[in-house]
Amino acid sequence: MLPAGGRLTYAYRIILDHPATARYVRVTSVSQKGWGTLLSEIQVFDNVNVQKNVPPSVVLPSLAER
Repeated sequence: MLPAGGRLTYAYRIILDHPATARYVRVTSVSQKGWGTLLSEIQVFDNVNVQKNVPPSVVLPSLAER
């Protein structure tokens, strides 16, 4: 069984309401009891365009169905 509901990874997007100027970006995380946190990549952009017509997520079948 794959974690995260059958997905290999999750992407969490945080889009600010207004532009911000910063030299550093700090990421903090709080895990659920008994769980860990893994951060493998962080991206920071100076310009973001939000697309509302995005295709649905791809969800892999469980290993038991293969």
